[in-house]
Amino acid sequence: MIDAKKLYDCMASSSTLSPEKMLAEKYESIIRGNISSAHIQDYYDFYRLVQQHKNEICYDTLREEIKYYAEKHGSSAILTEWREILRNIREEPQLYTLWRNFTAEDSSNANVQFYEILDAVDGIAQELNF
Repeated sequence: MIDAKKLYDCMASSSTLSPEKMLAEKYESIIRGNISSAHIQDYYDFYRLVQQHKNEICYDTLREEIKYYAEKHGSSAILTEWREILRNIREEPQLYTLWRNFTAEDSSNANVQFYEILDAVDGIAQELNF
């Protein structure tokens, strides 16, 4: 059950471009995209946001923001399938190739491995527990 006071406090302190809103958009895009429509930049953006804001994420707010984006994009039904979707993503060699190409184009990303990004997505997904 959502603690209404905690949720209100989180929302009251969040700005228009809060970390939760940005993370929600990227998370929903990754889960909705599954292996078929990968935007590799979304993976990287998600990872960087988690690294920058991991100690300040309000998970109640993040959960509500993800639900908002999922409803907006018609992907609400798949939110509970995150385990299978992440397993599919981890097993898709084309995504690792896309990641290598992405890091080759911008060497500032080269120190991040694709599995580290997927671990970050998995950690957030476990915390949210849809």
